[in-house]
Amino acid sequence: MNKLFSLLALFCIFSCSKPQQPIEFWLTDPEQGILFQKQTQAQDVADTELKVLIDPETSFQLMDGFGFTLSQGSAKHLLGMSESARASLLQELFGNGENDIRISYLRLAVAASDLNEFPFSYNDLEDSLATDPALENFSLSHDTLDVIPVLKEILKINPRIKLMASPWSPPK
Repeated sequence: MNKLFSLLALFCIFSCSKPQQPIEFWLTDPEQGILFQKQTQAQDVADTELKVLIDPETSFQLMDGFGFTLSQGSAKHLLGMSESARASLLQELFGNGENDIRISYLRLAVAASDLNEFPFSYNDLEDSLATDPALENFSLSHDTLDVIPVLKEILKINPRIKLMASPWSPPK
């Protein structure tokens, strides 16, 4: 019942601005082998069991998007897939088709995060006391091996995806 209520609440939130359209129910329940499947009808919910009242005049916050993180670890796994399998998965995640998930936000780490094989920044210097205010040693070289190629594939599918880059750790 909690799963169905959560699902119903999500779709009611999205349908607030379009009260004329019917509500769609989508369900994921790995225990029953159901993975993001559109439901033809609400299951096991009587009309008197659940009521969600929506006041279109009241708003609390805007939703900017839903997404994930593209880390070096996930990029390496994606690049380890066959080209056709990766293209199919990325389409399902970032595409705009009826059966696609439509991820609209992607967080990227600025340099390494704890999900990388080793720590690095975009301007590592051998001498720990050295400085490089002109950024003459700046390089995206580590990300060009995995994160950037996958990001380019994602951008071909969804060029309007919102990207948020956040630093994870300081240079060594």
